[in-house]
Amino acid sequence: MKTILIPLGYIFAFIVAGHLFAPPEYDWTANSISELAAQGMPNGWIMRAGFIGFGLLLIAVLARRIWAQKRARWADPAVALYALSILITGIFSAEPFLEGVPFSPQEARLHTLFASLAGLFLTLGILLALAQEPGAREKRSHSLFLLLVVGLSALFGLADAGSIAIGKGLVQRLLWLSGFGWLYWWD
Repeated sequence: MKTILIPLGYIFAFIVAGHLFAPPEYDWTANSISELAAQGMPNGWIMRAGFIGFGLLLIAVLARRIWAQKRARWADPAVALYALSILITGIFSAEPFLEGVPFSPQEARLHTLFASLAGLFLTLGILLALAQEPGAREKRSHSLFLLLVVGLSALFGLADAGSIAIGKGLVQRLLWLSGFGWLYWWD
């Protein structure tokens, strides 16, 4: 069994649980995964635990593999920083999507910062894996995942800004699936 399935299965289970216990105003096509863990969100602890646990488990899987193989791949540090950034997004929560819920703007900014860093570190990890791979098939696969992650990140930014008429929640879920797909394939 691929050990990467442990953190991937964990985060998937917590995303599903977060949806099951989200308030009725939450719309998975319009709201982000971070908004499941937003400040003042009923049952937001579920998604916060998902982010924190995913980060810890991914770091543990990386450390175990590096220890067993007695070497690190070029992408390992970037993926570890991706995992740490996701973990920190579970500590600092996003702004609530419900009106009238008090929140800390500073905490919301920190959440956004670390969520953005997670995306940058994942992209860097894909680039480093692409640079290290000698085979043409592997290079094509890394390139495809890179295009998906970068393209969906840009699309998410446009959806979040309201520049395009597509739900940011839907785009973000596709982005996350692309990142998870790369982690599975790369492992």
